[in-house]
Amino acid sequence: MGRRLVKRRSRVFLGCEGESEAAYGALLRMFVENLEDSPALHIDARVLGPGAGDPLSLVQLACNVVERNEARRKHYFVKAILLDHDRLAEHHDRAQRAVALARRSRIRLIWQNAKHESFLLRHLPGHLHEDPPADRAEQALKAAWPEYRKPMTAVQLSRRIGPADVVRACTVDDHLADFLADIGLLDALRRHHPPD
Repeated sequence: MGRRLVKRRSRVFLGCEGESEAAYGALLRMFVENLEDSPALHIDARVLGPGAGDPLSLVQLACNVVERNEARRKHYFVKAILLDHDRLAEHHDRAQRAVALARRSRIRLIWQNAKHESFLLRHLPGHLHEDPPADRAEQALKAAWPEYRKPMTAVQLSRRIGPADVVRACTVDDHLADFLADIGLLDALRRHHPPD
């Protein structure tokens, strides 16, 4: 018997504000593992420290993690951070510095408008164009998804959010669509789950 060839996977860094975002990254990783013709990827979803705070702190932490890992020959072909858009207004000065540092470090910023809960809400059928303000995002998500608890695991998310829901969300979320296109996952998802 010959040796089974294992496809070398390209590493993707996905920095996350908290456990909820990391679960979403793990959900994407589940899709990669379950699609027959998906790109050979490993999505490394990392929580960037509890209470990392404003966008600049998150980008600085991500740069440190990426630098440490790449020093150990763990190269990332795409690097991104999933973060809340409402933090832009709260920390305008530091947010602008974060954007500049991310650009220099070739880290894509995936802004969730306005919070992670509103980002998830737009994945649910019938809620694509809903955009609740940050202070009502969790309430709006729970109204549409009563079983939602924070944080969910990837498996719990997968019971309500499937590949077709991610494809649909990409029609209104350019940041998510651009990231998934960069890593080659969006085309694979569309092939199996064309938008309705």
